[in-house]
Amino acid sequence: GINPHTILHEATHALTSATIANKSHPMTKQLTKLYEEVRGQLGSMYGAQNVDEFVAEVFGNPEFQQVLANKCVAEVLQHRSKLRAEQNRHED
Repeated sequence: GINPHTILHEATHALTSATIANKSHPMTKQLTKLYEEVRGQLGSMYGAQNVDEFVAEVFGNPEFQQVLANKCVAEVLQHRSKLRAEQNRHED
């Protein structure tokens, strides 16, 4: 059925498909790099299928947005922990 998620998802495809199809476009390169970095952590989520679906889900699916946000926070915390451990090692 038609719902806000579907409308945003399909509108995002309409607005981004030409750019994403151009593999040499700087935005496509950035989006592809981001997609490749997180794809393995997305399991069977629809946005893990390809860059087109990844972008559409980022803009249209609040649950997908939350999963990505949680992964980013976890990554930042892990990075901070490593930095603190390294700092402590150098202080000793």
